[in-house]
This record gives sequence, C-alpha cells and structure tokens, in this order.
Amino acid sequence: MTSNRLPGCRMNATTTWSKSQTRPGGGGVWKDIFVHPTRPVLHITIAAIGVQFLQQASGIDAVGGACCSSLAAVAWSVALHAGHRIDRNRSLRCRPTYKWLVAVCVVATYAAVAFFSMGMGPVAWVYSSEVFPLRLRAQGCGMGVAINRLTSGVILMSFISLYDAITIGGAFYLFTGIAVLTWIFFFTLLPETRGRTLEDMEVLFGSFFGWRNTMRELRKKESANPNDGDA
Repeated sequence: MTSNRLPGCRMNATTTWSKSQTRPGGGGVWKDIFVHPTRPVLHITIAAIGVQFLQQASGIDAVGGACCSSLAAVAWSVALHAGHRIDRNRSLRCRPTYKWLVAVCVVATYAAVAFFSMGMGPVAWVYSSEVFPLRLRAQGCGMGVAINRLTSGVILMSFISLYDAITIGGAFYLFTGIAVLTWIFFFTLLPETRGRTLEDMEVLFGSFFGWRNTMRELRKKESANPNDGDA
C-alpha cells in the first residue's frame, strides 16, 4: 500500500521515532521521554503532561467537590444577610428580590461541572492515551495520571487557604485565568488528532506551534492523491 503522507516529513519523523523502538527491552523508555527525546516525543510529552495538569489546575475538583455541598448554603447566607441589612424586622427571611443569588450560584456551579464533563474531563484522558507511540504509551499515560492526581490533591488541600487569602471570588477569578491559559495552550500547541493514524502523529508532533501548517500540507497531499490509500 502506498502511503499518502508527506514523504520528507514522514521519513525524518519515522527515522527519529524508530530510534527508541529498535532498542531491546523497556529499560530505555524513560530516557527516551526525558533524557534524549526526539522532537515528536518531546512535543507529545509536553502536550500530554500539560493537558493532564491543566485539567485539574482549572479547579474542577474544588468546584465539583468542595463547593457543590456548600455553595448553596453560602449563597443562602449571603441572601439572608442582604435581606437582614435592608429590613431588620425580617432578618430571618430573605426578600424575594435576592432569591436569584441562590439560583445563579447553584446553576453556575452545576453548569461548570456539566460542561467540564463533556469537554475537558474525557478529552484529557483520551488525548494523552492516543498520541504516545506504542512503546512509550504505558509510561507516558502513567506519568500523565500521576501529574493529574498530584495536581488534584494540591488544589483540594489548598483551596480553603486560597479563598481565605484572596476571598472566594478571587479564587474563582484565578481559576478563570487558568482556564483562559488552558484554552491558549490547547489552541496553539495541541494538534487535532481526529481521523489521524500513528504515522500522521509522527508528522504532526514535532512541529510544535507550526502543526497547523503541517496539517494543511497533509490535507493537500491527500487531496492530490485520493486513491493512494487504496493502492
């Protein structure tokens, strides 16, 4: 079967990728990832570690775990306090005007968790598991899981101290800023892998911020030779 990949890029990527695959045993895997990685492996490692770290650095466990059980109570207390200051004679009840605070807080919290579950939640695991070459996949994915769980633990253990220091609003503004950085990281450094083979991964990864140019060249090559894949 004739390949419809970019000849020049594929030759270089396959040659450098194969350096680790020709070694017997598995003792050199960590060296291939950290000590002398090829450009594709370095790009993949940055992408896999970054996506796992940023998934938890966005504060999802703090939002979904610590806040879901207490945010409604906090919002209700705020609403009661507001009603108390406006009308001291009705301090134990919240005026209807302020009940929207409760609804907004609860809906916003559950909306954040719902959108995370449809996006960042599964994407981080799927992406990191499909981009590593087979020989590096077990160690690479295990490293990603370790980073993910470590970041989650740090966020959960420091969340109360964080909002004591910068207020609950400041903590969520911080998580919002991290989410913006996450979007930039995804947009600029993570190639689209849908419908791509491992051979395509070898070409896409290694170009770092230039992966879109490589993707366009791949598509032009495929359009120019639509029947090569069936040969």
